[in-house]
Amino acid sequence: MFPARARSTTSPTRACVFLDDLVYSITSEHVKVQRMSRFGEDLADLSLTP
Repeated sequence: MFPARARSTTSPTRACVFLDDLVYSITSEHVKVQRMSRFGEDLADLSLTP
């Protein structure tokens, strides 16, 4: 099992997926993709709202 962790109330991020060198940050409105080697620079920003 995964250890319990505190959830930040100021972060809109619902989930993060780490796959190879990519990080997918998922919110209710966006999916952002960044490289671990260039964290903070978006490769993609996909809107989930019309």
